[in-house]
Amino acid sequence: MTWAMNELGFLTRKTYDIPTGAVTQVIADVDTTLVSDAPPGWTTPAGGGKHLITDITIDSEGRATLVLGPSHLSDIAGTATMIRTAIWTVYLDAIHQVWTANGYATGGAPSYTYTLTNPVSITIRDADGRLLQQIQATRASTSGALQPSDSFPQSSYTRWTVMQYGSDNWSPPVWSTSSFQ
Repeated sequence: MTWAMNELGFLTRKTYDIPTGAVTQVIADVDTTLVSDAPPGWTTPAGGGKHLITDITIDSEGRATLVLGPSHLSDIAGTATMIRTAIWTVYLDAIHQVWTANGYATGGAPSYTYTLTNPVSITIRDADGRLLQQIQATRASTSGALQPSDSFPQSSYTRWTVMQYGSDNWSPPVWSTSSFQ
């Protein structure tokens, strides 16, 4: 589905990556004067047309690695600044880890300046997909996007949950939580 109209006539458009089927862009409350592919007869309703664009960068498996929300005005250190919220996800498949972080982008595409807002969430699973650890850690620098080359030593942990399982694969986990300040 590339186009949808809700009961009030507001339009949503989705764009897909053909090889993976992943969504790569969503425009909520479409302004039909800004697009060329609106279905015949579909127009922006009165009071609509905010044209809220969310861009999604994906990896070769169609998993989202960066989600940039719609542009909006925000107060950054006392200055009104146009930003886009950013959510990064790093997949470290070889070691069964997924890292996620939030932040924002300033400037314009394709040369955004990224700022990460700590903490970074780290999920570690075993080869069978069982959850082993959930970690919240701070990255030393908040400048730039979350990268696979980042490192998170135990000294950067602010929260750490470790799951332990019984000797068979069917035992429920025993939760053990340690917090760091």
